[in-house]
Amino acid sequence: MKVLVIDDECLVRDSVLDILRGIGLTDLYLADDGIEGLSQIQVHEPDLIIADIRMPGLDGIELLAKLRQLNNHTPFVLLSGYDLFEYAQTAVNLGAASYLLKPVSPQQLQGIVLKVQHELLQKNRSLESRLWMNIKWNQGLMFMKRSFIGEIVTQKCPAENYLHNRMKELEIGFVHDLFYVVCISLDHYSNLADELSSNEIALIKYGLENIACEILDNRAVSAYPFDTEDGQGLLINLPAENTAYASSLLTEACLEIQAGIHRFLRQRVTIGIGTPARKLSHASRSYETSKQALMQRLVKGTGSVIHYEPAEQQLEKFKAISFQTEQDMLAAFEKGDQETALRIIQELYAPFIVFEYVDKASLLKLNFQLILLLFKILERFEVAPMDLLGEELTLYEEVNQCNHIDAILDWFQDKLAIGFHAMLQNREKGTRKLVERARGFIHEHYMEDLSLETVAAHIHVSPAYFSSIFKKETNENFVDYVSHYRIEKAKQLLRSGGYKVNTVAELTGFHNMKYFYKVFKKLTGLTPSEYKDL
Repeated sequence: MKVLVIDDECLVRDSVLDILRGIGLTDLYLADDGIEGLSQIQVHEPDLIIADIRMPGLDGIELLAKLRQLNNHTPFVLLSGYDLFEYAQTAVNLGAASYLLKPVSPQQLQGIVLKVQHELLQKNRSLESRLWMNIKWNQGLMFMKRSFIGEIVTQKCPAENYLHNRMKELEIGFVHDLFYVVCISLDHYSNLADELSSNEIALIKYGLENIACEILDNRAVSAYPFDTEDGQGLLINLPAENTAYASSLLTEACLEIQAGIHRFLRQRVTIGIGTPARKLSHASRSYETSKQALMQRLVKGTGSVIHYEPAEQQLEKFKAISFQTEQDMLAAFEKGDQETALRIIQELYAPFIVFEYVDKASLLKLNFQLILLLFKILERFEVAPMDLLGEELTLYEEVNQCNHIDAILDWFQDKLAIGFHAMLQNREKGTRKLVERARGFIHEHYMEDLSLETVAAHIHVSPAYFSSIFKKETNENFVDYVSHYRIEKAKQLLRSGGYKVNTVAELTGFHNMKYFYKVFKKLTGLTPSEYKDL
């Protein structure tokens, strides 16, 4: 609580200050007269003003009157050496909190301070409550709007009267009769999800939305955001007079959005633009086609703006891997011919590349059946595929995250390499021995720039295979193991007391102090400095 004491008598000021300090107040200010007091009020904005009635220049009553003219209603206590009814009446008329006679009674002043403190507390609580209610209301309304837009685009043909009523309730008004759904997808979303926290992912998505909405708003394009798993969705409302112009305008805006996201967020995105819908109830079709447009990055490449276009030729949907293909793959494993096995897989994906069009259902079915075939063959050669590669569904989700056909082929090539290696390698070079060699290498070189690829090369296996067996043997992934080992070494050096924190970071392989502090705090609950001072 801030208190300003204004009096031209030094003894009175000191007496009042002593009383205020005695009841625990420390944020105190002084002024010799009303003119200086007015200046102090403007600077410090006190919660309580205590002023003498009689002062040169601007007395207490004049100061109080001036404050009330300025609509300043700070609690005001007037002091007087004269028990005059006229003074008291004037003080009351001007809205003074109290009128005290000199010498000031500690009990009376304490009572006034407590009353003002209570009133301030009640006022702050009331303001805080109203502010919180407003925030909650606005957040709730925004959430309901987003949910409603998501409902529009994901449900097929909701009733027009339902849409109308909900729009009225949520104060949503669409000006035009043409709708597009645009989906902005982070090209490396699965990697981000592995590397970042959910809050950090949410922050990136928030950035996508802000950049997209600002660019569209600058082009006078109405956009209504909704949530998607790997990025951001937008329901776009445009004039219906010229669809070709609307499509061109949307393409230009999406290219600018893409550039803005790369510039400000350092993220690459692919943007899928669905087919136009001339009714809001048909927006779900635009959403479905925007997702199909995104699928085409598998053949057109990432970092693209893709309008949905049906395949130029009717492609035969993939049904199943043939018996002959299974036999050919089995023969390749029996011969230890990894190149032939990979070529068989490449031939299965060739139609997508030749026709430059990906049918989602066909792709997903092919991905899953290939994983099942690989498991079946590995089991035949007495290799436990689940131990080696992981569960089928996990692998299925993993391969479906690939953002290009070439990436899918690379993924299967990597799994083939793991499978062939498991069959052909001598048991003396089994997983435990490999991991122990890797650990020894890590323990010798932890102070250097260590990567999974470097350690895998040292023990002569693929990075993916090394990652798999390392986690199986240690119950930790490579990055966590190295971090734990480095932090243990850092703790030893810090306990010795002979090294500065930045030196310890360098000696344990952390060349970025911010990252060192982050990892150390995460694993120990303390900062390096706090740990050192224990």
